[in-house]
Amino acid sequence: MYDVIIRRGRVYDGTGAPWVRADIGVKDGRIAAVGIVAESDAERTIDAAGLVVSPGFVDTHTHSDLSFLVDPCADSKVKQGVTLEVAGNCGLSHAPVAGKSRAQVEKEVREVGLPLTWSTFGEYLDQVEKRGPCVNFMWPRGALRRPQRGDGL
Repeated sequence: MYDVIIRRGRVYDGTGAPWVRADIGVKDGRIAAVGIVAESDAERTIDAAGLVVSPGFVDTHTHSDLSFLVDPCADSKVKQGVTLEVAGNCGLSHAPVAGKSRAQVEKEVREVGLPLTWSTFGEYLDQVEKRGPCVNFMWPRGALRRPQRGDGL
């Protein structure tokens, strides 16, 4: 049994292939079947006839570091189909907080009405996890820069 069946939508799979009309069975938050799914096999059915169904979109360049803490459900992103946000890939990040960047991060965090409760990147991620974001998020490994001489570390 599926949690949800999305019926008769135009399914775009993200590969660039032409769309196909199909049903999608979702179980435990994951796509479990694509094709023809039996009528009685769902707790909930969504009729997507005339609508497009696609995998979630990736927003590859965001500045959502603080947004994850202010609005963890990211309504504006979810309504656009974004399911993964990538932050910190231009070198701008609100973690780690150290050296010359501390005053600027403190100011920006205060402006959105949050307390600054982290110093390390791990502590920041703990705060994001506590808020329970509704979208997936990631930071590229290369987005973290090593402290430089003169950073006050």
